[in-house]
Amino acid sequence: MKFREHRGTLEQAMLTVVEVNSLEELATHIQKIWGSFTSIPIRKKDIYFRWLCYDERIGWDTYFVYVNQIGSVGYSNGKFDISQKVKSGEQKN
Repeated sequence: MKFREHRGTLEQAMLTVVEVNSLEELATHIQKIWGSFTSIPIRKKDIYFRWLCYDERIGWDTYFVYVNQIGSVGYSNGKFDISQKVKSGEQKN
């Protein structure tokens, strides 16, 4: 899954894209970004996703990435836990 940080422009945000292979990797990456701003530990159980839209500019099915007690921390092109919120019309397995 690809993750990008919030930035002023899409071009700036795309410079922050990283590939993560698990929720654990995503939590570690977010901790690196947010660790100097908060003392709240970033745990995989606190991360959740909400579908935003299909972004034709970059070819992503785009999801907000949220962390409990912090809020939105960036965007992804997917989600790791199918039991979490799904977009309209998407089926849970």
